[in-house]
Amino acid sequence: MVSPWNCSTGIELIEDDAVELVGQPGRLQTVRLRSGASIDADLVFFSIAHHARVHLAEQLGCELTEAGCLLVNSDGQTTIEGLYAAGDITPGIQLVSVAVGKGAIAGVACATSLQGQRGAPSSPTPAPNPQTELRA
Repeated sequence: MVSPWNCSTGIELIEDDAVELVGQPGRLQTVRLRSGASIDADLVFFSIAHHARVHLAEQLGCELTEAGCLLVNSDGQTTIEGLYAAGDITPGIQLVSVAVGKGAIAGVACATSLQGQRGAPSSPTPAPNPQTELRA
């Protein structure tokens, strides 16, 4: 559907499903829409509906934002101590590059939270406490 809305730059907002990209990889020519319309294009940007899959986190007792994402702090820790999350189930821009960065932050925070903690019976001996080690 072509929206009647037109911004001051003359860019038209079109809300329809793209069903075919016409052209060679790296040389897009046209986008065919479900309505039958075709749009000449060199580049396209798509918005894909996103629904976070947080059922397991909900069962564990995690709090959600109004948008249905997991509520996390700046380290990626959820409202459950010791449970971390990153990527498309957390608030913010849903881009791979953002998820990678947030995942690294959450991973380091999670690993740090486990320092000195005993793991599974097959786990190696816990790392020494750096505060004790650095006093010497």
